[in-house]
Amino acid sequence: MLSNGSFPLFRGQTQGCSITTAKNFSEKAFRSVAESKLAAGTDEKGEEEYLVLEFAEERRLLIPVLHFYKISPWTPLQGQEPLPDNLKGTQWKKASAKAKEMAEKAAKELISIYAARELTKGHSFPPNRELMKELEDGFVYTETSDQLKAIRDVENDMERPVPMDRLVVGDVGFGKTEVAIRAAGKAVFGGKQVAIMAPTTLLAQQHYETFSARFGRLDKG
Repeated sequence: MLSNGSFPLFRGQTQGCSITTAKNFSEKAFRSVAESKLAAGTDEKGEEEYLVLEFAEERRLLIPVLHFYKISPWTPLQGQEPLPDNLKGTQWKKASAKAKEMAEKAAKELISIYAARELTKGHSFPPNRELMKELEDGFVYTETSDQLKAIRDVENDMERPVPMDRLVVGDVGFGKTEVAIRAAGKAVFGGKQVAIMAPTTLLAQQHYETFSARFGRLDKG
């Protein structure tokens, strides 16, 4: 890139058309494009393949193969297809500047939220290892490594004196319920009440039966 922000250009030939090509391509050169296709061109080093980006006013930009990694395909929703930008226009710069401004604003808000969370005093649950061991022994399966890690992470979070901020995600059958049972036990053994929410009546009934069976086996003494 030149000091004035422009790109060194050279002329290439493809399909009988003379096309301006950015030799030192950068992702900053992008605009919204309508179509793209492969073409062959020539420079001082010989023939090379390019990706042809077509812009408004039938203007084209050739992207060398070595720079393909800087771009990615995008399929807009039907009826929301963008119009091609003009290579000489300022629409892309304005849109980029606005997006950057919004991203920076969101980042600052997140930093403020997490900073406030770290400074806010939360409830620190006691380890209660004896009671937790009894609950753990009631699990008839062998925990997976991911399951054990999730359980440890959740319990460590609950023992910290700051508000918890964790979401456990996993496919059906990967043991999320057991993670929830351990967390519920830790809360109850620490003198708190626990509410279980489920998206369907069937799942709520299944959780009721599972939790009742596991906690019903504990020593009431």
